Amino acid sequence: MIRLRDATPDDLALLRRWDEEPHVLAASDDDWEWETQLPRSPAWREWLIAELNDRPIGFLQIIDPALEETHYWGDVPADLRAIDIWIGEPDCLGQGLGTEMMRQACERCFAEPAVRAILIDPLVTNVRAHRFYEQIGFRFVERRTFFDDVCLVYRLERATFEAETPPSIEEPWPAEVVHAVIDHYLAAYNARDVEAMMHTMHPEVEFENVAGDQVTASAQGAEAFRALADRGAQLFASRHQRIASYEPTERGATVTIDFEGTLAEDLPDGPRAGETLRLTGRSEFELLDGRIRRLRDLS
Repeated sequence: MIRLRDATPDDLALLRRWDEEPHVLAASDDDWEWETQLPRSPAWREWLIAELNDRPIGFLQIIDPALEETHYWGDVPADLRAIDIWIGEPDCLGQGLGTEMMRQACERCFAEPAVRAILIDPLVTNVRAHRFYEQIGFRFVERRTFFDDVCLVYRLERATFEAETPPSIEEPWPAEVVHAVIDHYLAAYNARDVEAMMHTMHPEVEFENVAGDQVTASAQGAEAFRALADRGAQLFASRHQRIASYEPTERGATVTIDFEGTLAEDLPDGPRAGETLRLTGRSEFELLDGRIRRLRDLS
């Protein structure tokens, strides 16, 4: 059973440890100034620890963005709340606990009758978070830079939260969200980070690589795609895809790509290790549930 309690100075060591977890750093590298902030209790803020059967597992912040003292959100109406949330314990990820934490946080926000909506601002690269918030009922508002962080702003309306049936997420995704997913995929590809590539892939992803009129590689499902991605990462000592042009489609985008890669090994009857390949091609992306469901690379 999840319960929320106030964070206290006794939680300092716990929060410092969570700050160093790779999955927390991927979501935010902000300095929360725990030492000076934990003893404070400003009227515009709640800091909460989520406990599962009395074991601390995560952190929540709820603020009134109109009163928050740094004016992080700028000039906003007085009928909003904003939330920050993460699970700190790695073994508690992927079990639906974040959903329950968010449900309770939203209930706390909407317990105040004047509150009309809740804001949240995951990093543009945090693709898993985008999908998570969409499933709960948050809807994309805008792409926005807060200080040095490029984020996607989402908003949850009271009426949506109180509806018995969550809204469908099968509708086409906002162009900015699609672009963020593709950017995240390409950044991971360029870094040869297969695990980060997989974060952008739908479990039932379909992939084809087409050269001329011939399919040279294909994969059905995430595990088959991972095998191809692992092999591709090993093949190149370095590689880079750059977007030359970008055309949104109904459920994704068609992207013209300039590719450059230096081989790490010889190709059969082809270029040798150390040689650099350069070509221009086209990639067709289609998204489902905030992940890449279909990808065709054409050259």
